[in-house]
Amino acid sequence: MKNFFFTSLISLLASQAPAADWFQEDFAKVPAGPTWEMPAQNAKLVDGALQFTGQGDAGRVYLRTVAADYAKQSFIAEATVTIRKGVGPVGIAFFGLGCGQANPGFYYSPNTPPALYAMVCPSGFGGGIFIGVCNSQESNLPGPGDGTHRLRMIWDAATRRAKFEISPN
Repeated sequence: MKNFFFTSLISLLASQAPAADWFQEDFAKVPAGPTWEMPAQNAKLVDGALQFTGQGDAGRVYLRTVAADYAKQSFIAEATVTIRKGVGPVGIAFFGLGCGQANPGFYYSPNTPPALYAMVCPSGFGGGIFIGVCNSQESNLPGPGDGTHRLRMIWDAATRRAKFEISPN
């Protein structure tokens, strides 16, 4: 398991919906309801996995929680992602904390502040690098590239620090 640390400068968002103490999503159906928010036009279920189907940078959309106050409490978030071979930058997985809005001025990445996230890139894009981002400031590290990987983010609200872990394949 690789560990990556990033200090956050995230401003807390005001929210009408408080964060849940705990929830889980198995993606047996396209996420909806009170927990998730996502433009549905670029997502579909294939063999029990949620796939984002947008074309090019402008087709990027981001699954995000309706609640926006997660930075106020410590938590652990985990996700399993599959990075497909041969898809280039459109195959990047983004995982983190922030407003989750695409920035058209920077390849439609979700770096619109506040933003703290990790990018797991395909092997065909930068050699499969792992990129940590905090409000547009990036740190590039060797990553696992193509394959199915388990991602974990450990957020410490008291110190305002995140630890990202990745278990390759």
